[in-house]
Amino acid sequence: MLYEEDCITEINSLAEYLSFVKNYSEKSKVELWYRGHRTNVWRLKPNLYRNAKRIKGADNEITVLKYNFVNFKDEFYRLKKEVIDKDLFDISKLNDFQIMFIAQHYGLLTPILDWSTDPLVALFFALDEYSYNDVEFPVIYIFKPGFCNANAFISHSDNTSITEPLCIDDLNNHFNKWCDDLNNSPVNHIPIAIFSKIDFSHRICRQSGKFTFHGAVGPLSYSWSDIVIGEKKFVDAIKINPKAVKEIKEYLLVLDINKKSIYRDTIPTPLDNMCAQIKEQGLKAFKNSINEANKVLLQ
Repeated sequence: MLYEEDCITEINSLAEYLSFVKNYSEKSKVELWYRGHRTNVWRLKPNLYRNAKRIKGADNEITVLKYNFVNFKDEFYRLKKEVIDKDLFDISKLNDFQIMFIAQHYGLLTPILDWSTDPLVALFFALDEYSYNDVEFPVIYIFKPGFCNANAFISHSDNTSITEPLCIDDLNNHFNKWCDDLNNSPVNHIPIAIFSKIDFSHRICRQSGKFTFHGAVGPLSYSWSDIVIGEKKFVDAIKINPKAVKEIKEYLLVLDINKKSIYRDTIPTPLDNMCAQIKEQGLKAFKNSINEANKVLLQ
């Protein structure tokens, strides 16, 4: 959960938001990505891990952190088969990273978070379906992808740091290395900022989509986004004043920033429905496996 005191500013109007983003960008002088949450309760954690359960060791045993969660690879390859068999999307020229990006945007459980280079897109997601209350508030996260990659557990082959977002268009051979065991992935508790240069999805293109890839294991006491290196954080958060939401949304409508322009499809597509079905079945199977494991422990 993000607390109000953790935010670097509070926004009270669209003009104030744009002015802040402009000044922040000019001061940072680096590429920035944005993500909107309609509640400060949500953490910057991929949906694959939100129901994860920690694997416990035997009594008095020191164990390496590991988690149980829905089997991403099984769900991913099932989706690929369904997409091909039912001709839901042309993936014939896409690599597995690019297909994962599509899966994320259509609702499958994945180890990635989606971001946008467009601060207005992030603002839309922060305010969409927000319902006013006295406790929760919308949040915009501002992420420095190059700074994050420079401190992640990856490097170029000559051991120099990767200081910019990583294009995955020619890295398909890394997909299985990263995904086979997300509890023991090269992507450790600092995520990797990744993207594609290819325009293969209108949703991703319209939303100026970029992504962070996350391993399952991280510190228990704090989030990756709270890490401070050299007095800099990977992520800063700004609060949107709940009382300003209504007026800001009216301005976004005038600018044609709405569900139809963001998604293009105003009703769920067959691909949306397929991802939802696989997600639901995967979560059900995962919960059943946890219940069975608990029964064994209680015996």
